[in-house]
Amino acid sequence: MNRNILVATVGTIVLVAGGWWYFSQSGMSGVYQTPQLSVATDTETQPVANGQSTLTFNVYFGKEGDSSNAICSHSIVRTVAHTSSVAQAALVELFKGPTANEKQQGYYSCFFHTDISVKSLKIENGVATADFSKEYAEGCGGASTCSQEARNAVTNTLKQFPSIKSVRILIDGLPEGYDA
Repeated sequence: MNRNILVATVGTIVLVAGGWWYFSQSGMSGVYQTPQLSVATDTETQPVANGQSTLTFNVYFGKEGDSSNAICSHSIVRTVAHTSSVAQAALVELFKGPTANEKQQGYYSCFFHTDISVKSLKIENGVATADFSKEYAEGCGGASTCSQEARNAVTNTLKQFPSIKSVRILIDGLPEGYDA
């Protein structure tokens, strides 16, 4: 047997054995699974029976009968399929509003529309810049309390993630509150 073929064969065996050992030690059993991700203290990644994993995070709604000044600050847990765009997934869940069961418990959305789209979300130097469709601003009629509720819901939802320290909101590319 040629020496080069022997070296290549031994090298391949070592690589395969090392890979098998790594997967068996990490509990992956030879099947690739998405790495576990913890995005905040109160969020977690959980394995699901079909080999997929999920992410758990909070979204923030208002609550009827709440007499505190902390509007739209009640956290509700959401679990979604794993994604690398965790903050964007949290916003999508926020805009869906509370479930029927959550509504029965007195929770309400801080938005008039459920069809708000996240046009972009960029996180740089701890600042999340979220650009939403025009539906984000529709329905408030300029009421400052309404826009403050919406802003609180978005800010609370995004700032749970350690990489986000502050939030900047754009609507169709323009700063929130900008009148064309």
